[in-house]
This record gives sequence, structure tokens and C-alpha cells, in this order.
Amino acid sequence: MSLADAMMYLKRSREQEQKIEETKDMLDRRLIALETLKVDISDDVTKLKDILGEVRTSEILKQISEFSTAAVDLLKQRLSQEAQRQLTTFYSDSNSEKTKTVKSIEAFLYATPLPLIDHSIIIELQDATYAAKARYRGQDNIEYEFSLDTKISPFFRIRFKPGQLDRTLKVPVGLGKSWLKKDPVADFRSIEQYALKSAEATETSLVVECAPDDDEGQIKLVYTRHGSRVSLSLSFSEGGKAVEITSEPGLNAHLDSDKFIRLMERIWLSVNELERRKIALTKLVCDNKSILENLDFADFFSKSWRAVAKQIKDAMKSSSSDNSDYDILDKKTVKEKLKALGPEAAEIADLLGIDSD
Repeated sequence: MSLADAMMYLKRSREQEQKIEETKDMLDRRLIALETLKVDISDDVTKLKDILGEVRTSEILKQISEFSTAAVDLLKQRLSQEAQRQLTTFYSDSNSEKTKTVKSIEAFLYATPLPLIDHSIIIELQDATYAAKARYRGQDNIEYEFSLDTKISPFFRIRFKPGQLDRTLKVPVGLGKSWLKKDPVADFRSIEQYALKSAEATETSLVVECAPDDDEGQIKLVYTRHGSRVSLSLSFSEGGKAVEITSEPGLNAHLDSDKFIRLMERIWLSVNELERRKIALTKLVCDNKSILENLDFADFFSKSWRAVAKQIKDAMKSSSSDNSDYDILDKKTVKEKLKALGPEAAEIADLLGIDSD
């Protein structure tokens, strides 16, 4: 129950932040009180002027002021050092709890527990390596992203050229005349020197953009699959001009679509394989607000509990059930987890249909 852990860690972080404010406030009040003490001492000595005379009063005021100032400044230094030690501990504890909060939310979202509207995997070439991320858009206006590990991929750990998978692949980029033939002759461009610049995969599609080393001329392929139906779109651009090859009958007739479809399917599988290699949660948005930076998780927690409530209820079925399709989750364990959340536990317990006491 990483979601409950995240709430508990965030609660502890807030408690440490409260201690930080209280410590700062106490130090300020103590320092002000000591400064007031110095003024009060000077005022009390000054009141003796009629009894001691102005000269003696000035002499003793100077001596007492020097002594009181030294004593007060020494105490102020000690109080400041003591407060700083406390603040260092509180800040460290607060940051530790914040880190555990984010890691617990990361663990919660790792298994994709929330209902999704759509999700995609995006790869981009950066210098000589690929950066990859999985992007999720869920219900209740929740979006999040994970960075993905590309170094384990046979395709994306280094600069990948799709033509290496099939060196016979060529793209018909134009038609020309030949004195030997009446019919137009296709001008082919081999894709062996074209490296993958970016790719975006969804459950039903893959979009790939490739460019050669000199970045002159780009190939864009769009592969889609709906059930048994498969389609391929291929375009070529160079010098500011773009050609939709699959939309041009004369060019499409020279395109070996089946080979390109097989190529795209291999890339598609490799891109989707990266989703199993999540590294870290890099973005979390709820109601169009980024909440990882300020840890404002209240709405996210509320929506998440509502989304997973049924799963938790099903998991809390009696262990004596003969035909349970869910892992058994002891109700006592859930109650113990919630107990650490304080007042918020009652609302969650009610949502899960259990007693909070």
C-alpha cells in the first residue's frame, strides 16, 4: 500500500516543517527578549542618576552595559547555534520524508493502477544516446511520466539505424525518365545511413522519424494496427519539399510496404519493451497543476483512493474464499496502515468499507 505510505511520509514531512517554523519563531522571540533585556538594564541604571549623580551613573552604566552586552551576545550566539543544530536536523528529516513520499508515489504509479485514457512511449536522440519516457494520461485529469532505461535495449542503447535490420530497404523518392524504358523509373534512396531521431509508440500506432548523418533529408513512417488491420504511411522530405510516398500511386507502386511493415513491427515491439524498464517518476500533474515540486498531493490522494477502492475491497476478501481472483489483503493490515494517517484515515476507511477505530 504505497499510497498509504506516501500519505504517512508526507504527514511526517509537514510535522518537521512545523518544527522548523516553531524553532525559528522561538529563536526570534528569544533574541528580541535579550535585546529588550539590555535596554531594560540601561534604563534601570539611568534611573539612579538622582541618587548616584550623573558622573557615577555614567561610569557604572558603561561598566554594566559592557558586561550585559557581552553576556547577552554570548547567550545569543549559543541560542543561535543550538537552534541551527535543531534546524539542520529538522530540514534533513523533512527532506528525507519528502524523498520517501515521492518514491512511494512512484512505487504506486509504477504498476499503472489508475484507469488510463491513453499512454505512449517517446524516444528522442540526444547527441549519441537515446532518452526515453513513458507518458500516461489518466482519468480524473491525472497525468504522469516515467523516464525509461534505454541502455538495456539492443536497438536504443546506441545510435540506431533501422536499415541495419534489413539492408535491402529502399525508399522511392521520385520518378524519372529513362531512354531505355517508356515507363517512369523510380529514384530510390537506401535507408542504411538513416538513424532513428525520434519514435512515439501507443497501443495501436508507431511514428518514427529518421535522418542521415548530415541531416539532409528525412523519412517519416507511421504504422497503425487495429485488430488484424494494418496500415503504413511513409513520407520523405528534403530541401524544404515533402513527398507523401504512400499517397502517390506512382511512388507507392515501387514501395515494398510489407518489408517496411515488418521493420516497424520490430521497432514497435522494442519501444514497448522499454516500458518494463522504468527509472524514475519525472512528472506528475493533477488538475493541470504540477505537484511533484511543491508536494501538493491532496487532490491526487483523494482521486487515487477513489480509483483503487474497488481493487482494495476485492483484495480484502476473506481468506476462506475458495474462488478468489485477487490476492488476499488482510483487513487488519489495512487498518494498521491507515491508523498512521490520523484524521484522514476515517474518510479512507469509509471509502474502503472498513472501521477506522
